[in-house]
Amino acid sequence: MNILIIGFGTAGKFYFNILKSFKKKHNIYVVDDLKLPFSKEFKQIQFNSKELKKNSIEFAIVSTPSGSHYNYALKLIEKSINVLIEKPFVLNLFEAKNLIKKSKLKKIKCWVVF
Repeated sequence: MNILIIGFGTAGKFYFNILKSFKKKHNIYVVDDLKLPFSKEFKQIQFNSKELKKNSIEFAIVSTPSGSHYNYALKLIEKSINVLIEKPFVLNLFEAKNLIKKSKLKKIKCWVVF
């Protein structure tokens, strides 16, 4: 499975370590504003349609500052990519309802960590 982690701070690293511990190995991609040190365990990519498609991303984890959760999740859902969002889910009710509606329309999963 090709998994994308967006945001490689404390939460992003936590999810990365969980994914590394699985017996079944996954291809892990990371999006972060900072240039990360080279690692054989993941590949750093840009967040855009071309990269998502090229790397056949199937699942994403959004672990960025809370104000950006909605925009990342909406783009992932529009690309039919299942997404796990760190808390808080989003910052207002409109955003929450819109993500739920879009994920149901696309028939994909949208989870929030709690």
